[in-house]
Amino acid sequence: MCSINDEGLLGPFFFLDGAEFIPVGFEESIDRIAETLGTYCVRSNVNELVSEFTVTPEMLTEYIQEDWYRIERSQSSDEDPMPRSGFLLSSRSASHAAGRAAEEVILLNLLSNLVLNGSSVVSAMRFWDAVDQDMIARPKGSASDDLVLVLQNGETVIVEAKSSFGKGSVNRYCRKAISQLVATVRHNPSASTAILALLDYKMKQIAITFMGRRQILESTEEAFSALVRVDQ
Repeated sequence: MCSINDEGLLGPFFFLDGAEFIPVGFEESIDRIAETLGTYCVRSNVNELVSEFTVTPEMLTEYIQEDWYRIERSQSSDEDPMPRSGFLLSSRSASHAAGRAAEEVILLNLLSNLVLNGSSVVSAMRFWDAVDQDMIARPKGSASDDLVLVLQNGETVIVEAKSSFGKGSVNRYCRKAISQLVATVRHNPSASTAILALLDYKMKQIAITFMGRRQILESTEEAFSALVRVDQ
C-alpha cells in the first residue's frame, strides 16, 4: 500500500498559513494516483507536440497543493468563487479524482504553449473557470466540461478529455466525447478549434486530436472515433 510518506510519492501539503495537512480524498486515491506517474507516448495530428511526456510526483504535488489553495482562498474571499472542478472536488471515486488530476497536469503542460491558426495560446484554464468569467457558455445537456484555451487573437479552443485505468477501455468514450464537443462548439461562435484527448493510464498512451470548427461540425462521429483510438 502506498502512502503519503513513501519515498518518491506525493506531498507534503500545506494550508495557506503553513500548517501541514493531508487533503480530503488523498489517502483513498493514492494508489490510483501512483498509477498515473510515468512516461507516456503521445500521438497527435499536430507535429509540434512532444512525442513523450512524463508525469512526476512533483507535478502532481504542485497540482493538488494549488487545488487546495484555490478552495482555501475562495472560503476567505468574496472575490474568489468556489471552484467547481479539480482533484479535491472529484469525490465520486478514487479513480475519478486521480484521473482528473493527471488529465489536467498532462493537458495543461502539453497544450499551454501551442500555436493554433497562427495564434499562440495565452491562457489555459478549467472549463468552469472560463464559464464563470463569461469567456465561454455551456449548453444544457451533454457538453464539454474539461479545459478551455484562449488564443492571442481572441478565439477559444474547447478541450474534451477522457481517461481510463483499463487497457483500451478509454476508446469506448470516443462517441460521447465527440458529441460533447460538437454541442459545445456549436453553442460558442468564438470556438475555432476543438481538441479531443484520450489518456490510457495503464498503457501510458495519450492520443490528442485537433479539429477545426468546420471539421467537427460537418464530419461524422464515426470518422473521429476511428481517428483518435489510443491503440492505433
